[in-house]
Amino acid sequence: MIKNFEELKKQLAELADVINNFKSEAVQVRLIELIFHASPQAEGQSEQTQLVPAVRRRRGAKRAGRKSTDASKGAAGKPKKAKGGRAGPATILSQLIDEKYFAQKRTIGDIIGHCAKKAHNYKPNELSSPLARFVRDGRLKRDKNAEGQYEYHQ
Repeated sequence: MIKNFEELKKQLAELADVINNFKSEAVQVRLIELIFHASPQAEGQSEQTQLVPAVRRRRGAKRAGRKSTDASKGAAGKPKKAKGGRAGPATILSQLIDEKYFAQKRTIGDIIGHCAKKAHNYKPNELSSPLARFVRDGRLKRDKNAEGQYEYHQ
């Protein structure tokens, strides 16, 4: 059992005020761990090993030396490409460019309406970045109309 139990109890009562002054529960627990790990040594353990903090792994951390069996990665350890699912706005806009949809000037509202007819519902902020990228790459051009909106064309 614990030697000098009453003495240890008094010391802990004195430390309780100091430890409880820390707002972070993690800090409080860490201090208590350090206090108990630095207590008088058990037989056969060196002083250095007792003062080294215990290593904690995160809940989902992999053990060293084990190969990853993560299903989201391929044989080379690279992430797999997504299959199927909803086409992204850049993909749809690229298809519209190839179909010569932008032969006439189109506002972002026109593009959203056309995409909605094809069952692709996008918000203006989802289309604005790919449209700007296509303008920067030279695949599209844009001009402001009388209302101050951009019109995209080829």
